[in-house]
Amino acid sequence: MSLAVIEQDVRPTGPYRLPSAGRDGVLRRDGEALARLLHDGAQPVVV
Repeated sequence: MSLAVIEQDVRPTGPYRLPSAGRDGVLRRDGEALARLLHDGAQPVVV
């Protein structure tokens, strides 16, 4: 099994904000970047 990482800077078509960080652990700080765990169906996706 191989794993690929794809990164792309995008701008949303309209105003949209993800919820702020809570104690559920789905938003993590990685240096200066923030990473949030979401799900697309059953697949976990980190944004």
